[in-house]
Amino acid sequence: MKRSVVSLVVFFISFSTIFSQEVYYLKGSTQKIEQLVGDFDRSMQAPTKNLTNTKYQIWGTDLGNSFIHKGKTYFLFGDIPGDIGLGVDRDPIAYTNDTNPEDGLSLSFITQSPGLYQPITVPGISHGAFEVPVAGVSINDVMYVYLITDSKSVLARSTDDGQSFQLVEDIISSRYFVNVSVNKVNRIDYPDLPGTFEKGILVFGTGEYRKSAIYLYCQPQEEIENKGSIYYFSGYDGLQPQWSRRESDVQPIININCGGELSTAYNPHLEQWLSVYNCDNPRGINLRMANKPWGPYTNSEIIFEPWNDKGYCDFIHTNWDFMNCDSVHDPGRTAEWGGEYGPYLIKGMSSRIDSLVTIYYTMSTWNPYSVVLMKSVLVKPDLVSSVEIESDVTDFQVFPNPTTGLVNVKAVGFKDDNLTILLYDHTGKQIMSRQSLGEIDLSLQPNGIYFGQVFLQQQSVHSFKVIKNRDR
Repeated sequence: MKRSVVSLVVFFISFSTIFSQEVYYLKGSTQKIEQLVGDFDRSMQAPTKNLTNTKYQIWGTDLGNSFIHKGKTYFLFGDIPGDIGLGVDRDPIAYTNDTNPEDGLSLSFITQSPGLYQPITVPGISHGAFEVPVAGVSINDVMYVYLITDSKSVLARSTDDGQSFQLVEDIISSRYFVNVSVNKVNRIDYPDLPGTFEKGILVFGTGEYRKSAIYLYCQPQEEIENKGSIYYFSGYDGLQPQWSRRESDVQPIININCGGELSTAYNPHLEQWLSVYNCDNPRGINLRMANKPWGPYTNSEIIFEPWNDKGYCDFIHTNWDFMNCDSVHDPGRTAEWGGEYGPYLIKGMSSRIDSLVTIYYTMSTWNPYSVVLMKSVLVKPDLVSSVEIESDVTDFQVFPNPTTGLVNVKAVGFKDDNLTILLYDHTGKQIMSRQSLGEIDLSLQPNGIYFGQVFLQQQSVHSFKVIKNRDR
């Protein structure tokens, strides 16, 4: 038989967003991967991977915003209650070399002695309750950390990878940029940046805690220590962003009234800027997206709601006076509601399976007082699997589709030699691997959308979608 070259292109379209080419959240896809801190995960009834109380005397903490420094991902945590001889409510730093959070992250904490973490200590500022590190960035191998203290943001630097810090700027903002999220950018990618610098930083911020809109400023990377180099986003002239040297001219990029902790970052798989934050109305972890850092941003989508996404009665405590459905509470807090807050995208960590993109982020829970690693799946229907490989395939069939359980996968021209079929559920989790075409049994799987990839000689040559529906 004459061999031919084929390009197989498959588009995935969700029935909830028929014919839409916009990025959207795949509802129900959010999952907790693991509890990052403490020694024991009460919801999973298993020891944690990091055993932070045994190793570092960290029984509970929150936040966990991340940045990349010298090839490692660093995490800034906040407010560990209890006096360890250093004062109360101190803030540790961890790092990891792991780049795949799908099965969790192994964290190493900066220590001052065996069995005791080294807290962030900046001479000249206090480090009490609610005075925490909120963002970090690495420039020319110098670590910069933004902290909240006395209801304002300050900037500190470390030249020894987080072992010690010096105060750089004792007030960045007390109005619009108290909680912040920081990203490095290049002018070649964003020619509408102000000034003439080639490499800049974008700082997204909120002001009054959990009552703020989201704002933006930029400045040259080389002048991060010079507050006078800041340009504030001050609205649009048509479609062009405008910039001002005066903070009083700043305008929201996301006009909400519930912003507190936030995280904004560019996702290369989606080619979108993602902004996540917690809000009371609408309740939960909110997600918005934009083509450019200054927007316009989409309407919010809830990627985690504690009742609908296995939070309450699972890994977030439900007040026993309301419903006794879990035992994950901290000691003596049975009648105190838990809650979700502090979502922080993990920069440089996301994965893609054709049109499915999984994002990973940390999230804090109030009771138990802890930080968990989360994932959610976003869909961009115009992401395709397009490959060219020598193959004799002339016809590929998946039937019946939708199916109530059994589905046949057939193709003319395929041989089973060096053939692999992988099947994933809607979260991107692999649920099946087989070495031949034929009948696939989904009868024990829940209703939903499943995605398959066919590999020939270890190269992907086809992708397909199966809909499981018992009630069709």
